[in-house]
Amino acid sequence: MGSRLTITLTLVSGLFLILLLGSTWFYLKLEKTMERQVFDRFKTEAHSRINDFDALLKATTREFKTFIEIPAFKLLSYSRLTMNRASERSVIRHLELYFRQMEQDRDSIKRISFINTHGHEIIKVEDHTIVRNLGDVSQRSDIKRALLLPQNAIQANIGINGNYLLSLPIYASPTIHLGVLLIELDFSSFKRAIDNMIIEGITEVILLDKNNKRLYGNHNHDLGDVNWWHKAKTFDSSEANMTLIYSGNNKLLLKNITSLRSIFFFVVMPMLVIIFSLLIWKIFSHTREELKLHKLASTDPMTGLANRRHFNSRFEQSATYARRYEQEIGLLMIDLDKFKPINDIHGHHVGDMVLKKVANILQKQSRDSSMVARMGGDEFAIIITGPDSRSGLEPMAKRILETLSVPMNIKGKSITIGASIGIAVFPTDGEQLDQLLILADTALYAVKEAGKNDFKFYKP
Repeated sequence: MGSRLTITLTLVSGLFLILLLGSTWFYLKLEKTMERQVFDRFKTEAHSRINDFDALLKATTREFKTFIEIPAFKLLSYSRLTMNRASERSVIRHLELYFRQMEQDRDSIKRISFINTHGHEIIKVEDHTIVRNLGDVSQRSDIKRALLLPQNAIQANIGINGNYLLSLPIYASPTIHLGVLLIELDFSSFKRAIDNMIIEGITEVILLDKNNKRLYGNHNHDLGDVNWWHKAKTFDSSEANMTLIYSGNNKLLLKNITSLRSIFFFVVMPMLVIIFSLLIWKIFSHTREELKLHKLASTDPMTGLANRRHFNSRFEQSATYARRYEQEIGLLMIDLDKFKPINDIHGHHVGDMVLKKVANILQKQSRDSSMVARMGGDEFAIIITGPDSRSGLEPMAKRILETLSVPMNIKGKSITIGASIGIAVFPTDGEQLDQLLILADTALYAVKEAGKNDFKFYKP
């Protein structure tokens, strides 16, 4: 019964361990998948918004490249070639009208100016006001760079006042450079595109110029912080000279996954442990009840020895083993002498204590492979198994008689008893238990008739 409990608990524990490890493996795999999905979705969104910003820059730049195609610049190149000052003044007036019209048509334009190859700002339109001959601006670094641009090139960056500045070189031919056209655009549309990327507390965006100077946006963390994911894009083509860094907080991006992890490890796992504990407790309680019932059904309640039912079952098991290996089984029937007077003189409670004392003596004098049973009243039986069972019968019977003949001290009273023992042997005397019990009883009563306190083997 105990081994069955051990096997059951082992199987349940193994199944629980498999369940625990399996659920943990499944959760970790699920978490990795969810992390990958979150980052993939975020990276896709980051790429999309950065590409939107890039597209806005390119679209704006392409739109204003058309300036170099206007007729006024062609006239300007003609007047320069012919050295016709009147014609040049006419061209300037055309440019004024065209610049003013452009400024009025596009709210995003803050300033338009034309600078010749000598670095003189010839004309400027700003806030609907036209200004001519503003003087030499050739020492400005952005103007120097703009005047060095080759034909069909373009320079795009952030101006000194924070707006988007386009520098378009004007060429009459590959060898005739007329100057540079500067268009300053309101940066608010680009700011909106950047602000659209920002999720407060989760994402941050910063726009840097080519010298890594901040143009817009802000980073509240170190770019080397491993808790942040970064996506950088440098617009180093002809359209722009800027770098956009888009960052995401890994921990906040994975906030839902972290919550799920807390639920799993602090709710699901404890629940599994509790369920397992309850299951083990239930199995243990049920098995303990079974053991208790089994003990009640198979043992003598007074002495704790095997009862007649258990004795019969054990003999059948031993007989099967003995037949297979051609061994013998010794059966001792023991009946106490002078027991009835003890009950009559000292009372049944003293008699019960004597029976318990006798049970202890019989167990101590028996082999480990033997079984001692109380058959009823003051009658006991012992099964002796093993290859030398016959040779051990006589010494055991003598030890039992010697021990039982020693006076017992029961509640201060010296009580002396004895015993009569009858012995039968399987399969020499018989193969059926009932038959052997009768034969052993026959030998026992022969002892009693001969004067008691002795043992005899059955003889036909």
